[in-house]
Amino acid sequence: MYGIYTMRALIITRLSRQVEESTSAERQRKDCQELCQREGWEVIGVAEDLNVSAGKTSPFERPELRKWIGDGKDNEGRMHEIDVIVFWRLDRVVRSIIQMADLLRWLEQYGVAMKSATEPHIDLTKPMGKLIPMLVTSFAEMELEAIRERITADQQHRLKSGKYRGARTPLGYKAVKAEDGTKVLVPEPEQVKLIHEIIADLFDGKTANAIARDLNARGVPSALDLHRKVLGKKPLGGRWHGGHIYRALQSPTLLGQIEVSDPILDKRGRPVLKNGKKQYGERYVLRDESGNPIVRAEPIVSAETFSKVQKLIEDRSLTVTNPRESIALLTGVLYCGYCGQPAYK
Repeated sequence: MYGIYTMRALIITRLSRQVEESTSAERQRKDCQELCQREGWEVIGVAEDLNVSAGKTSPFERPELRKWIGDGKDNEGRMHEIDVIVFWRLDRVVRSIIQMADLLRWLEQYGVAMKSATEPHIDLTKPMGKLIPMLVTSFAEMELEAIRERITADQQHRLKSGKYRGARTPLGYKAVKAEDGTKVLVPEPEQVKLIHEIIADLFDGKTANAIARDLNARGVPSALDLHRKVLGKKPLGGRWHGGHIYRALQSPTLLGQIEVSDPILDKRGRPVLKNGKKQYGERYVLRDESGNPIVRAEPIVSAETFSKVQKLIEDRSLTVTNPRESIALLTGVLYCGYCGQPAYK
């Protein structure tokens, strides 16, 4: 006589941020375990992804979950061990109709069902169970878009109020807490000193590439590593390049102004994505209703110095042609003894 087969269940929990008590990982796990106990299912594992956004990652991209379900393509993970996936609520799993469709296809391929611990209508262990998850996911997707719009509106309000919105700080500044609890930008002494040294070298006739080589030779951290240093993070070992120098010196953030860029939208008004990331247009200075630049921090350089730097950079760009298009007697003959690159002038 054959025994009764026991379904093997994988529990999924996820949190975007570990702050909301009502959807804590512990509560999610407890409710899912109670469901498995009622159904007589054996819990073989828990895939718990904390501080992971469902809007930014698919189920196959989450660190813990993908160990069990694979990548949705070639790697099956441990799908052969699972009979049913149990989750607290559908938005803990997906926030996109496309993601839901991909997951359903993958589960069907391996004969794995899904069931919600708190939503009785979402039960793929029963016939005709696919339609409801697709409908619920469509609403979750709309909710996520509404959340994104609210966040964007809040960030725009913070910017126009001269507040710091939490992105990477511009070169020369660091973020500190103000008396009202919000963060503001203040000059960072080490970075300010570096910027003035670079400007002095530029006025002394050094090229941006020469300045970059000097900074690298002296072991000066890159702009990104200087930012990470302020945050107490480990440097990544980036190097300076001439382009970095020019971009830093041409940025109006040196005047304490705010530079932003807007997402590129398609014909339907939806953000254009590339490799899952929003694409942005050219950067511009944020202005108030009178058309004046909004200043949110103490300037690092004076308006006069900034203007002189822009004039110098412009003059150099007008006098230097594309070296690979130039024609000279030494082209392809003389090479630099320092870097080994061909000399064009």
